[in-house]
Amino acid sequence: MERELLSPKIDVKSYIRARIMEVIDELSLSIMMLEAGATRNAASKAFVAVKALISAMVLINLDRLLALKRDEKENKWYEKKAYTVPTKSIKGISLDLFELGYREIGAIADKALNLHDYQYNGLDPDFSPYKKKEEAVRDIVVLIDAVVEKLPHWTGSYWDEEIKRDLEHLTKRLEDFKRRRPPH
Repeated sequence: MERELLSPKIDVKSYIRARIMEVIDELSLSIMMLEAGATRNAASKAFVAVKALISAMVLINLDRLLALKRDEKENKWYEKKAYTVPTKSIKGISLDLFELGYREIGAIADKALNLHDYQYNGLDPDFSPYKKKEEAVRDIVVLIDAVVEKLPHWTGSYWDEEIKRDLEHLTKRLEDFKRRRPPH
């Protein structure tokens, strides 16, 4: 059942498609930043891609997510705000999506949150989950790999030729980057 969101009113199908395109675009930018050696910027782009992915998945699964909730206040929040995926809500939303059968989303969300911390804090030993820049690079690549693998399965019914072409381009770019990287 297609539902009209309470605020703001949006065309749900167009919004989902836009978020899917955003996932691909942000991951492409993340790879470009990695190639330029800008790992904190690459981490930021990977994080934004995961937020866009979770946003699309909230809307794709909104009825099922609402059925999980037992609290009217939480249902209203899902209807009005969850699709914007506030950073502080990523963990909870990913746990709900996990409960719906998206088993890998928890690990993807956790890795994205670690990269978000790295983006803000760099290698600060008091705040960063990473001790070396190469650890962050490896996590960014692992995250991009995971999202590229799952994106068609989780959102494929909203795809068109442009999205397919862009994902193929992203996949090739990722493989080229991995081939050029020295072994760790």
